[in-house]
Amino acid sequence: MFNFTPKQGQYLAFIYYYTKINQQPPAEANIQRFFEVTPPTVHQMILKLDEKGLIKRIPDQARSIEVLVPVEQLPLLEGAGRWKTESSQDDESQLQMVWPKPLLNSPPLVHLPEGYTIRTYRPGDELRFYEVMERAGWPGWNEKTLRPWLAKILPDGWFMVIEEADKEIVATAMALHNYKETNPFQGELGWLACDPAHQGKGLGLAASAAVTTRLIKASYRHICLYSEDFRLAALKTYLKLGYLPFLDTPDMSRRWLAICEQLQWPYGPKVWKSQIGNL
Repeated sequence: MFNFTPKQGQYLAFIYYYTKINQQPPAEANIQRFFEVTPPTVHQMILKLDEKGLIKRIPDQARSIEVLVPVEQLPLLEGAGRWKTESSQDDESQLQMVWPKPLLNSPPLVHLPEGYTIRTYRPGDELRFYEVMERAGWPGWNEKTLRPWLAKILPDGWFMVIEEADKEIVATAMALHNYKETNPFQGELGWLACDPAHQGKGLGLAASAAVTTRLIKASYRHICLYSEDFRLAALKTYLKLGYLPFLDTPDMSRRWLAICEQLQWPYGPKVWKSQIGNL
């Protein structure tokens, strides 16, 4: 049995779920941003976890941390709201991406690999949805967690990607009405998740395309999404589909520059702004 404090458990849980989502360990900067602490604090925590045999790592090599604690012994990640629900009413520190105005009359096509289909929600999907969310790195979903989102989902706006062989849900995404006083008619692509066993097949891209098409057909003229810096696979999916970063602060410009470098994606703030306009 591994012994660790509640705070150490939170760091371990973050490292585990970050690695699961991105298929690579976090850098110390990712951990720092999530826990909102200083770089020395993060570094000392990593040293302590290593000293206690809770992780293993290669000294001075970035992104080499591996959690040694079995997942069943890890606590729920209490800061999941700071990593922040991919759709959050408090999106102040989240990345925002916007569907460009020139594409508002061009719904994206939904392409699926052989062996998969896509449909909308059916009663009884909830339990498997919770499983997919947990496997994708969003633990703790249940009826209570889901309830407030049901009020925001558009009719026929909750999409499920199905593996035909097992008839199981393996990816999901929601088309949400996200009311804000500054923009009361805002559509949002939210809660994109894919079972890691089915990653790399374009399922997230297909689910995102289905949601975006649903929002366009509902006549939304402002379509956006919110995400986090460390969700690199999801961010690349959104960029491929056509979503553009919204650079509303100098901090966002810096963060997107770093993301584009990691993804080897062109950094084009002038082009992005010209296609997004003023929100």
